[in-house]
Amino acid sequence: MTGGQRLAQELKGKGNVVVFTMPDQHNMQDRLRGYRDALDRSGIKITRVVDIQGDPRIAFDTTTQIIGKKKDKVDAFVCLEAQSGKEVAGVLNSYKVTGKVVMAMDTDPETLDWIKKGGIAATIAQKPYSMAFVGMQMLDNLYHHNRLRSIPIGPRIALLRSRHSWTRFCSDRQEQCRLVSAGKTERHWWAEIISRFRR
Repeated sequence: MTGGQRLAQELKGKGNVVVFTMPDQHNMQDRLRGYRDALDRSGIKITRVVDIQGDPRIAFDTTTQIIGKKKDKVDAFVCLEAQSGKEVAGVLNSYKVTGKVVMAMDTDPETLDWIKKGGIAATIAQKPYSMAFVGMQMLDNLYHHNRLRSIPIGPRIALLRSRHSWTRFCSDRQEQCRLVSAGKTERHWWAEIISRFRR
């Protein structure tokens, strides 16, 4: 939704969009639905959805074909995963194509460099800290208990069950040091989880 709203601003409410995604993944289905909902009442149309199949070269090749044959028919490129935004920006820059909007995903250094250069209009940032923490906790539960415990996740707070006690984890960056009720620091908590895998 946030990406779609920003795209509508960039295109001033009208234009044709090509989307790069992997449509079999549920998270990307949700992302595309968010864009569609945000653009629903505008004059912006998603004219093509490209399955990159996990290969950023498909985004590179498709963008090259588009600017060779249909440059005037495409106003924006939306990238719903982290790799294709950089490829699209690179192709447009190489062929000196201007006036196209590129929406990216994630905040890796190359994407941020393209934003500074003006090749990418905006990117949607996730919370990699939260994703890594929850993922590691789930792996720990699988390894030591041979099952996934239910992890109720709200918009700001996830309750994660450790081997000894319930731990409150706040996704707000300023509160991330209050991870463990026993008073351990964040670094010690990670060290403890990783050491469990080595046992």
